[in-house]
Amino acid sequence: MRSLYGKFLSFTTGIMLTSTVIAFLVVNTYYHQQLKEQNDTKNMNIALAMVEYIESDGHSNLDNYFKTQAVAGYKIFVVDEDGDATMYGAPFRVENLRATSVERVLGGKPYHGMRDLKAETFMTGFFSDELANTVGVPFTYNDKTYALFMRPDLKLLFTEVHILLGGMVIVMAVVSLLSMLIVAKKLIEPITKLTIAAKKVGEEKFSGTLDISRRDEIGQLAKSFQHMTERLSENDRIRKEFISDVSHDFQSPLLNIKGYANLLMDSELPETERNNYAKVIQSETERLLH
Repeated sequence: MRSLYGKFLSFTTGIMLTSTVIAFLVVNTYYHQQLKEQNDTKNMNIALAMVEYIESDGHSNLDNYFKTQAVAGYKIFVVDEDGDATMYGAPFRVENLRATSVERVLGGKPYHGMRDLKAETFMTGFFSDELANTVGVPFTYNDKTYALFMRPDLKLLFTEVHILLGGMVIVMAVVSLLSMLIVAKKLIEPITKLTIAAKKVGEEKFSGTLDISRRDEIGQLAKSFQHMTERLSENDRIRKEFISDVSHDFQSPLLNIKGYANLLMDSELPETERNNYAKVIQSETERLLH
């Protein structure tokens, strides 16, 4: 049988894990319902600013510019009109950009991969490191058309934030769990004392005082239990006195009956004495009956 302390620990851990999952699902749903389109718009504006700079400054070195942007915290995927692709920055975890999407951007249409990313229950779109989860815009450089796909490099931009948030969550979880263990121990300690006292009562040991000084429901229970023990102890004392008195009251008549019965067994006993002894036995018997 599992102890109440073990059950409390299991329930606390289960509640914390369940709360974590629910919180993740709520945040994930909120991102897909409210923030996903805003995130797409923000990154689309950054991509448009990049290509505007490239097209306005025709003397810039395209390769060096994208390398600089990658160091600044972006993952960039560039495809020219001939189909040659170049990756700048850290590689994507999944390279799942469709060829049709590339062709549409080369044709002059923007690509809203962040906005149109399919919602998944256990994968937040914000952290989904997929090439499809990007924004894409066309641009022209040296009379050649390109398609630019980009998204922030979250690992590069938010590593310190992740460490701080992760550490904070871990510390909160550990402190919460330890606090709950201490509280559980404090709550269960008087129940343990009550259990030991109840076993003693079951063994008809009514002595002792419960050392429980609380003002909550457990304290009221301990007070009621102590009062019950005192009443049981008093009843036990009265019961024993009653048995002792009754035993004494029965003992004298029984001894008399036994003695006179032995005398009646004498075959030479005169009839008159026999009758007297019989009357004494009858009297003692009636005494016992009443």
